[in-house]
Amino acid sequence: MKSVILDKITQLENDNNIRILFACESGSRAWGFPSPDSDYDVRFVYAHPEDWYLSITEKQDVVELPVNEVLDINGWDLRKAIRLAAKSNAVIFEWIQSPVVYQQAPEFVARFNSIAPECFSPIAAMHHYLSQAKKKYEECVSDEQVKLKRYMYCLRAVLSGLWIANRKTIPPMELIYLLDEMPDAGLKAKVASLISLKATQAESYVHPHEILLEQFLADSIAVCDSAASSLPSRKPDHARLDEFFRKTIRTK
Repeated sequence: MKSVILDKITQLENDNNIRILFACESGSRAWGFPSPDSDYDVRFVYAHPEDWYLSITEKQDVVELPVNEVLDINGWDLRKAIRLAAKSNAVIFEWIQSPVVYQQAPEFVARFNSIAPECFSPIAAMHHYLSQAKKKYEECVSDEQVKLKRYMYCLRAVLSGLWIANRKTIPPMELIYLLDEMPDAGLKAKVASLISLKATQAESYVHPHEILLEQFLADSIAVCDSAASSLPSRKPDHARLDEFFRKTIRTK
């Protein structure tokens, strides 16, 4: 599948006259809890030639291929990605941490990692993960049985929120590192067993309710809700972001 993805990346570059700066896996394969039939969620950041940006009109800032059952591939223009980072968009911070990287320009990654902590706003990120956690929690408890992937999605959002509440730094993308926020060794072992189970089951697999896990999720959402209002905000130096943008589009 990797060779198929690399071919698609090359096709996108040629068809759109762009340079893909960073392409990675997102979704369950990057978060650390894929099923055998999980699709591939490829995300990327790209840049146009410099003259493309010197225009009085706003242009399309997303490039994508039609989604199928196996592959979902799309990306953001560099300017869009930097603007979202400046607003502490959690998604772009996740992409740059992905353990599965298909293509990268090392200088771009190094520069992005140097500005990311300055852009990260704990309160903004907390609201992002809290919104996800609450939505997924309701999905977990609303039916007689639970899609196992819903537990994983909810747990990752909840633990990201706890990470922010406790550390006020960018949370890691992979669930295995977020498990440090679970103080109960028994519950942590249960989660590890569920991850192992999910690796053997189709995405459609449904699971009996895990009452102790659901209680942890509910309690942790309450903790994050309580902590959110006291978290600091942060605004980056836009002059530095402009410099990052200009250097990147002028790098061949």
